[in-house]
Amino acid sequence: PPPPPAPPPPPHSFFLMIRLPPRSTPIYSSAASDVYKRQDAITTARTEASSSAAMAAYIRSLAICRLIALAAFLLVCLKSYSVDDPDWLSTGDAKVVSNLGGRFGAVFSDIFLYVLGYPAYLIPVIFGVIGVRLLKYRRTPLAAFAKVVHGMGMGLTLISTCGLARLYSELADRGAQFDPGGHVGIFVEGWLSGGFGRFGAGVILLLMLIAGISWAFDLSWFSIAKATGQRGRRVTQWIWRRSASCLLYTSPRPRDATLSRVPAWAWKKRGGGGGGGGGGGGGG
Repeated sequence: PPPPPAPPPPPHSFFLMIRLPPRSTPIYSSAASDVYKRQDAITTARTEASSSAAMAAYIRSLAICRLIALAAFLLVCLKSYSVDDPDWLSTGDAKVVSNLGGRFGAVFSDIFLYVLGYPAYLIPVIFGVIGVRLLKYRRTPLAAFAKVVHGMGMGLTLISTCGLARLYSELADRGAQFDPGGHVGIFVEGWLSGGFGRFGAGVILLLMLIAGISWAFDLSWFSIAKATGQRGRRVTQWIWRRSASCLLYTSPRPRDATLSRVPAWAWKKRGGGGGGGGGGGGGG
């Protein structure tokens, strides 16, 4: 038998052909191809930026933890300092190192206490401040100028503290284990005292300390004074109100139970009015 005839095509038929955009060549440029290329480049740049930002945040968090741990470790080393431990100049008399930081802690504490004196305890504080500042400005890092100003402020604070410790400490001439201001304090105090006297050296060192604290911690002494004055005014007003309310409600209570909750000034006024009325009636 002959094969069956093919079915007729549908009355409304069409073909949809999707065509890729032509590629750009040095001679011919395709706008669609250029758009796709730019989109790919933008996506790649965003991915790389997000990955680099995540890596930078991870490194910054590690640096913060390390700085805080280092500050605590250095503070322990300075606190457990002993003269008998071996240091960078002598072997010491003790057979076992008593410093909690080991041989490194003994050498570190001896060097910094020898050079800076008691202000050497500010070294762990400086590392802690740097760690906290990195944590505070982890999203928007500080500018280079601000970092330089902060470093100068910490240096001024350290130098002025050494000079003040040498100038006003009573242990300077008592044969202590180390000088209270260290060799830095001896140099600064001797240079300023020779040129400006003891009083002038104290004033200059105090001004250096104030300026160093302001630069290192971004403090404004005028703002601090204003805030202190406002707090003092609020406390004074609160004390005045409490004292006034206590004076109003500390008079003796009336015998009448209905007037037991009446304030003292109202009770006195009512009692005075009643007494006046009674006096008027007696006169009548």
